[in-house]
Amino acid sequence: MGKLISLSAESLVFYRLALTVPALWVIMKVMNVSFSTTKQQFRQYIWVGCILGVHWICFFGAIKVSNVSVALSCLATAGIFASLLEPLHQRRKIEWFDVIISVIVFLILAYILGMEVSYRLGAILGIAAALLGAWVNVLNKKLVGGSHPINISFYELMGAMIPVVVFLGFTTGGFLEFPTPRIFGESTGFWTNLGQSDWFWLLILAWGCTAYPFAANVHLMKKLSAFSVTFALNFEPIYAIVLAYLIFGESERMSPEFYVGMVLILILVLFFPMLKRRVTAQNE
Repeated sequence: MGKLISLSAESLVFYRLALTVPALWVIMKVMNVSFSTTKQQFRQYIWVGCILGVHWICFFGAIKVSNVSVALSCLATAGIFASLLEPLHQRRKIEWFDVIISVIVFLILAYILGMEVSYRLGAILGIAAALLGAWVNVLNKKLVGGSHPINISFYELMGAMIPVVVFLGFTTGGFLEFPTPRIFGESTGFWTNLGQSDWFWLLILAWGCTAYPFAANVHLMKKLSAFSVTFALNFEPIYAIVLAYLIFGESERMSPEFYVGMVLILILVLFFPMLKRRVTAQNE
């Protein structure tokens, strides 16, 4: 959907949030979920939301300047980032095995970047999106005990609007007419570029792929570690790249070296938990 919607990345994220936050407000009213929160919780939710907003700009920016395959293959590194960030937030030592796997993954990524010169900016934005997405999950793990998941989601998505509006304001020169920075898309205006198909995909993206899934993701943090939740998302590149190729065809075709590198990364990421348990058991 990020590629099907003709808006630039930052405008797309703005509309996504503008449609999602009111939807969550209605859901909270219908479900009688309290809007109350402490000042400390509110500040924490808004901070995580700001990181989320930058994450989405980087992610959709990666799709706009490269393609779905590049953006999603880089997003697969989120599990590695989570394995490094979670110990830091829990004030425990980072395990040497995590560091070794991380180095191998990034060496493979460096190889892919060397072969796909035209997609380097997209890869850099994709890696940044992976890092920020993992950070959001790690921070949410510490916050889930305080409020209802929909309450947390509501305030975090409100917070996500802050960096999006700031980014648009600084890069465009006006709130009512957003000319789009060239690195994030080719559209030239903000309010005038939405066609019927854009509205259709935006509504699905906002209501079907944001409001419910984001609240569900926060709820899962009560039962699973940040790494486990992020790890599950590592399957996304597999089916997303296949779908992108079926829908967009040749624009998603990459070099053989890219697919070899991507497969190696996915193998490392998907088998990472099993390898880690085995190494930990041997050390004990």
